[in-house]
Amino acid sequence: MVKLLKIIGSFIGITLEWLLIAVILFSFLIRISPVQTFIAKQATDYLSEKLNVAVSIDKVALIFPNEIALHGVYMEDENKDTLFTCQSLYVDVAKYNIKTVTFKIGKIELDGGYTRVQYDKNGRSNFSFISEKFGKDTTTKSNVNFDIFADEIVLTETTFIYDDDRKAPTDFGVDYFHIRGDHINAIIEDIDVSKYDYKAFIRNFQLLKSQDLIYIL
Repeated sequence: MVKLLKIIGSFIGITLEWLLIAVILFSFLIRISPVQTFIAKQATDYLSEKLNVAVSIDKVALIFPNEIALHGVYMEDENKDTLFTCQSLYVDVAKYNIKTVTFKIGKIELDGGYTRVQYDKNGRSNFSFISEKFGKDTTTKSNVNFDIFADEIVLTETTFIYDDDRKAPTDFGVDYFHIRGDHINAIIEDIDVSKYDYKAFIRNFQLLKSQDLIYIL
């Protein structure tokens, strides 16, 4: 059970990072134009060119000035494997302060999500290129402190894959370095993410792994 909780903690941490990265990037990019279909194309064209990978969004909806709904999101890694995709992503950005790099998010809803995290034998992840390429535009990358708060994150029918090639696969027991969770449904509250730490309260968490349902309240 302790190891399982560690896996859940690792999954939540990585998922939070991805969701919050998506929130920050898209919450600003989609304000480029008042025409929402044009915004989606501009945002994905910018990211595709910047990162040199395929990025696409089928539809963007600005429900209110601070509420964003993305549909049909897709992003690949440098090896052209799927890095992140989802059927829909809803974000309510309550407040933000660019100068202090502080974001207050009301709610995030991720439906039909898929995230694949992989580390090669040198310890480089399949998403390292994002920070590496955006990091070229700033000389204070390592000195930037940030705080991101979210009231609630809801995950529905989400898939998470984790592979660490620094560890050899095992043929028995639970392989904690090569794991896949399907049909993940979770409600996570009071999320607090900073440069050095992240905290959250898990109200509900369930997943399907190897046809065994793991359910945690």
